[in-house]
Amino acid sequence: MVNPSTANTIFTEIFPIITSKLPALTAYKLIISGSDENTIGGKLAYQLKNRMKGHCAWTQSQKIIVADVSYSMEELKKTIHTLWEEQPNPYASLLDIIRYDSEPLTNQSIADFVAFGLLAEQGKELKKVLDTLKIPKGNLIVERVYNLRGWVVQGQPAVSLTLKSELAIKQSLREYMKERPFDEIRGLRVGPVDGSFTGEIEKEVGPISAHRQRLLAFKPKEAIQEAIQDAADDELVVTISTGRNTYDYPISALRITPSYDQLACFGIKVKTAQEEARIAPQKRAGLIKKLADVIKSSGYVEAALTSTHNPHVFRTFTPSIKIQFGDETSFIFNEKTIFNDLIKHKLYCTPANFQNNKGLRVGFLVAPSLEASVCSLFWDEIAIKLRLFQLPVEKIARQLKDLRQSSFEREIHELQSRNVDLIVAFLPDDYVDEDDDESAYNHFKSLSIGLGIPCQVIEQSSIDNQKGRSSIIQNLVMGILAKTGHIPYIFADSLSFADLVVGIDVGRDAKKRLAGSINTTAITRIYTSRGEFLSYELYSATLEGETLPARVLKAMFPASKFQNKRVVIHRDGLFRGQEKEILIKLATEINATFYLVEVIKSGAPRIYQLIGKDIHQPQKGNAVLLSSQEALLVSSLPPFPNATPRPLHIKAEAPLTIEQALQSVLMMTNLHYGSVKSPRLPVTIHYADKIAGMANDGIKPKDSEGNIPYWL
Repeated sequence: MVNPSTANTIFTEIFPIITSKLPALTAYKLIISGSDENTIGGKLAYQLKNRMKGHCAWTQSQKIIVADVSYSMEELKKTIHTLWEEQPNPYASLLDIIRYDSEPLTNQSIADFVAFGLLAEQGKELKKVLDTLKIPKGNLIVERVYNLRGWVVQGQPAVSLTLKSELAIKQSLREYMKERPFDEIRGLRVGPVDGSFTGEIEKEVGPISAHRQRLLAFKPKEAIQEAIQDAADDELVVTISTGRNTYDYPISALRITPSYDQLACFGIKVKTAQEEARIAPQKRAGLIKKLADVIKSSGYVEAALTSTHNPHVFRTFTPSIKIQFGDETSFIFNEKTIFNDLIKHKLYCTPANFQNNKGLRVGFLVAPSLEASVCSLFWDEIAIKLRLFQLPVEKIARQLKDLRQSSFEREIHELQSRNVDLIVAFLPDDYVDEDDDESAYNHFKSLSIGLGIPCQVIEQSSIDNQKGRSSIIQNLVMGILAKTGHIPYIFADSLSFADLVVGIDVGRDAKKRLAGSINTTAITRIYTSRGEFLSYELYSATLEGETLPARVLKAMFPASKFQNKRVVIHRDGLFRGQEKEILIKLATEINATFYLVEVIKSGAPRIYQLIGKDIHQPQKGNAVLLSSQEALLVSSLPPFPNATPRPLHIKAEAPLTIEQALQSVLMMTNLHYGSVKSPRLPVTIHYADKIAGMANDGIKPKDSEGNIPYWL
């Protein structure tokens, strides 16, 4: 990817497109009844590529199909008529297709066409390279999967070539299903044998004898077509859901691609899989180079972007941020020393109910399957650390007879009557109550949080982890301090361009993503520009679709809190529908200024650092500036030296600059009091999906507003 002789070079997995080499391109607009343009457009581009000549791709940015051939309208309409007959779902909503020349193709559309159209031709060669990289480990196979994506970098189209690890099971799905009822299979993560996508098994469709012709009419890829043709008449067809779309496949055309929490079903340890899936920077860059050689052979892309040849694209934002302690000293935040720094320089703020050496009353619950004496010794180590913060501990132990909800309810209510400040529960890992299919974790959390009692779960794996014991105990102590209202530190200097920094997210139950209304929980977390946590608010609403309507956004940003304020708003993911317009209008109404920032967790290409001849992890703060409003950012480094960090994709809405947006994100990664290790996401949205998901499962405080971070 880069010249090894170039020292101290930053580079990324983005390859500029040589636009002079591209063929003439033609665009086509779809006339659709309904709003599902992207689904129909993507599927139609696939069908046109298989049924007609040339290359084509759907571009989400302009909502058009781009092709390197000029299709006759007669050919196109004939193909659409055929699709109406063969596949009324979804093509019944496609009314017509017309040539589109009302505006020129954008750079993003050109990039998408190259990534999904032209370079798709290299798919077989890329797969050949990846097939040599499979790692067999008993019943587990760790595979490497590539992804191509279009980008615009400083006004020029480009493509990224990224690599991820995917888990697969050697045992066939047919064999795994033989002795199991379908209810045990529902929700299992699987994917087509061609590796094109993954999803979850949703339902039985029936024998393939009744569906073979229908499935072949979709013109599937060769491997899938062969599986459909060769399947015995009684082979089961199942529906696979990807969350947005569903697909029907015979089970012989599928393979098991489990999530990490499904590995236990196959006798595989999560730690083993994680270690094999992890790819160190040196190795990852070498693998990317092999794949890059394939796509560069097409003649359409150049060498990857580097700080040597493209210095205007790369920037390093210093993560050196001063924090202030209780003794009013301030110095640069250092996650390696922060715990001892806090002991020496005192917590920034101790709640009134814990001042003057008032102790912490802790309810102590131990699962019957765990050894109480071992748990007690582990807790003693935590208590010793808490006393270093002038927080003496009084332990009030109760005996859990079993892990049913009724047992938790009885003991938690008893502890509540004893006025405990915190309840700690020692539980086995991932224990599920067979009576109601709920986890012991959920029982404990929902009851404690619902009563307004801070709580902490300590699982057996944490007790058994001798190697990481010190950091585990430090993290638990930090979490307990924050959950009981202590503020360890804040920034010494505030953000100059904001008064408040707010994170928003919306949680939906993925298992209930059906048409119509969906119960959701929206959450806001509000911080001052010096990093002091002010409050959270939960909003339950029944929504149509995925956009937060004006009534919900107005409730989330009341004038009483935000009037006359400059507010940076971190959105977990993309703003949906009209959310941006609604927020800007709302800001005008309450005389506030809202700066909108999208923080996108997935899909960004990696960033590397070349020092001498060796490739290393990048530095925290390394960034690729895609434009004046968009960038990729290394917000934190993984805890393992043999892992390559995943950058965040940050989008800022003017007048906020991308530099200001990145500064707000970087600063807020240093405020996660529940851990001494800085998280990848800013604390404004860290765990946001988990918090909202917990709320959808009933794990939430009785009051929708509070100033204690119960989720830590």
